[in-house]
Amino acid sequence: MTLRALRVTLPWTFRRRFAALPFRRPWSPRHLDLPRPLPKVGAEVEDKDEEEQVVRISEITPNQVRELLPPVLRGPGVQDLFAEVKRPHLWLQHDDQDFLGLQDVGRFVKLTREDLLEQLPEGGCGELFRDLTLIPSRTRDVGLMVRKVTAELIEQLAELQEHTDSRNRKCIPKAGFLLDGHKGTGKSQVLNLLAMWARKNGWLVVLEPCPGRYSREIAEIKRSNNGVYIQSEFAQQFLEAMSLANRLMLEEIPLDRRSYGSRSIDGEDLKVTRRLYEPLIQKTVDTEVEAEGLGGVEELKRIASYRRQVRIPSMVDVMPDPQNVWEIVEFGLENPEYAVQAVAETFVQLQRQRTHPVLVVVDAWNECFPVSDAWVM
Repeated sequence: MTLRALRVTLPWTFRRRFAALPFRRPWSPRHLDLPRPLPKVGAEVEDKDEEEQVVRISEITPNQVRELLPPVLRGPGVQDLFAEVKRPHLWLQHDDQDFLGLQDVGRFVKLTREDLLEQLPEGGCGELFRDLTLIPSRTRDVGLMVRKVTAELIEQLAELQEHTDSRNRKCIPKAGFLLDGHKGTGKSQVLNLLAMWARKNGWLVVLEPCPGRYSREIAEIKRSNNGVYIQSEFAQQFLEAMSLANRLMLEEIPLDRRSYGSRSIDGEDLKVTRRLYEPLIQKTVDTEVEAEGLGGVEELKRIASYRRQVRIPSMVDVMPDPQNVWEIVEFGLENPEYAVQAVAETFVQLQRQRTHPVLVVVDAWNECFPVSDAWVM
């Protein structure tokens, strides 16, 4: 296939008018710049090297924004544009926000900034708080739209909250939900409303708005015998964020002593960690059997004896008898070397307890599994 030139024949009248236009000077983006005002006669010229004043976004007032408008939009008849839109049917009042349903899809939940800080102390999912800094007013309420997915999830969680098993014990027979979609479709705002609704209705919410920072930020990393990377600093930050809104509930959850101490210092199962010493114990016993000529019964006794002598560091040795789950979290905050184990022990206790329903919300889940950069030679 060959490319051919396309010739367009224009009418004579159009060519005449088109040729009359001036094309002497080439166009450049500078032609779009506004003309700069010339200094007045007799006025002192400001020093060009003087540093420009820095204006913070938090200090901008609505009046300053209004002054930036053209004079045509500053008249008295245009002041109504800045008034609040009075359409009450679009807003869910504070008394109606605890009973969201499909009939509320498309409406907005009205929240004050104090409510956002109280209900989302760990930080909002997505770019919620960054967008709030772009709003000039610091006192105006914020509206979050109720989407269909939000109403459906709330309806399901409301049913799971009171679910019981065959023994009439509260339990949640649901592994979880996964929201998938392109960037900007509103997934993070769904999670924000879901977390706030759950906290208002007695759920213990574990919220992680930005898990990708654990793989991007720099911190001290140690590697355990299981091949797990231990990040004590990030573990303490997670425990601190979780305790901001959940401390009272964590104090009300009694300790399940059967599962306490089931995790090692790197958060892995203690049984898996003990298996790492099995080859070493077996090799030691085989050497003794060959040197001393021991029988099969004595060999088994030696193996059992060496297994009991294996000591794996654990927070159970330092704190053997906590009374509630909050004491585990507090111990991890005060002892960074046991922070990772404290996180693992806390989640085990939350899975076993029946005091409060638990909701774990993680935004940007795909950032927890980044692709490693590797060079193949």
